[in-house]
Amino acid sequence: MAMNSKNYDVKLTNVRCSFPHFFKKHASVEGGKEKYRGAFLINPNTSEGKTNLKNIRAAIKLAEFEVFGKSPMTYKNPDRCFLSDGNDNKKNGEDTARPGYEGMMVVNASNDNKFAVVDKNPSIPLSADDCRPYAGCYVNVFIRIWATKDQKLGGNGIFAGLETVQFFKDGDPFGAPPVDPTKVFDNVEDEDTEEDSTDTSDTGGDDDDGLDDL
Repeated sequence: MAMNSKNYDVKLTNVRCSFPHFFKKHASVEGGKEKYRGAFLINPNTSEGKTNLKNIRAAIKLAEFEVFGKSPMTYKNPDRCFLSDGNDNKKNGEDTARPGYEGMMVVNASNDNKFAVVDKNPSIPLSADDCRPYAGCYVNVFIRIWATKDQKLGGNGIFAGLETVQFFKDGDPFGAPPVDPTKVFDNVEDEDTEEDSTDTSDTGGDDDDGLDDL
């Protein structure tokens, strides 16, 4: 967070998780700074989504007034605002929004420091070995919103610090669907095999000569 800039805390509930890098730092772009980070999709048509967005926009307004003296602000680079329209989030060379992003609002949040990731019971910590949260599941998130006009930090911008994440419920995973093994493999029947009784004692069967040429 920028020096002398107040942060505004917001809890997001039941948001869909995308690009979760909670246990290992990751750069959002090649050559960029590695951080713990994630993207969170908010459905603006649900009651929870409307509440989430109301709280976010209230915090944005406070942060912008504090730093810039006015709100709303327009940022030259969309990456300088942590809240974006999912319809604008596209893969390189594609004209349509990423799968699952259409009609959503997106919060991008990050942290230089490791933070707690917990299960439905918040007293139970999760690790990478638990395989959750995963891309496509639903989580609760606690973020801290702050604004800056410091040129050393890239100029005008408003950002979200990712403070803690709670697994909420399962969802359809993003990416390619899992392969059904019953669709790609045949049933393998057990077969009796006879032990090869060929005598190799005089053929050099245990000789290592020639193995270095393989």
